[in-house]
Amino acid sequence: MSDSSTLPVLPTPTVPSGYIWPAAIGRGVIRQIEFDRVISRVDLIGQQGLSDGSGKSDTVIIQAGDWCLKTAGRKHFHDLDDGRTFLVEAARRKLQLGSLLAPNTVLVLQPDDLGGGWVWTISPWMKTLRTMMNQAITTANESVLGQALEIFARAAVRALVLASRQNLVLDVHPSNFALNDDQISFVYIDDDIGHGSLIPAISFCFLRRFDEYAEFGQALAAYLEAIEVAMEMRLEFSDVKTLNLIQDFEHCQVRTKVAEQAQTRIIQILRQRR
Repeated sequence: MSDSSTLPVLPTPTVPSGYIWPAAIGRGVIRQIEFDRVISRVDLIGQQGLSDGSGKSDTVIIQAGDWCLKTAGRKHFHDLDDGRTFLVEAARRKLQLGSLLAPNTVLVLQPDDLGGGWVWTISPWMKTLRTMMNQAITTANESVLGQALEIFARAAVRALVLASRQNLVLDVHPSNFALNDDQISFVYIDDDIGHGSLIPAISFCFLRRFDEYAEFGQALAAYLEAIEVAMEMRLEFSDVKTLNLIQDFEHCQVRTKVAEQAQTRIIQILRQRR
């Protein structure tokens, strides 16, 4: 694996057998990509705070019409066997996402001219929850902000369940979840899927939204209610214990009074799961 600054080679439908997943639809998806409409989305790289996009600086995000193509320096391999091993493991973890896997997601190991290759993720271009939140703020639409936060609450609790029961660790952030066409259900669009039963700073992932949108009381009330409903419906006591959730929330540092109040309420909800 390499953090090479070499420009990545775009995926093609002629990649060798075994270098594309899933094989049944992969080549057909690549043939649908409008390579004459390729835009490098450098505006989505190395983002922090309320900005949408990836926080990693080596990520490459390309928009090609209705499709998103992603790779990174760490996904460039000098040895194609290493690249294929990475692709197989990435595909396995994608499958574990179940309904959280974006439709028509394809993984490709695209060989380069130097004997190595790039692992790409191809998926439909979708609106992230962070984009939905930012648009709601721009248009002063607190109702839409509340809807986005409610969906994020359900997504975050779903991530808890995956970690507790399948040892699948997601990066729980509004930029990493996107809306399906029905504008209600959601999928996980980030490639970082770890293995383990603890999600780093998971309490911060929940409580940070209260600090970010502290002046939008109606939206945050909907968000807190959605957290409560999702936790009561999906979390068992064993999940709370496995994930060390009560201690995590107790030790999380918050910045605003509204976040502090939410922290207290969520801890009460978790204790009731016993």
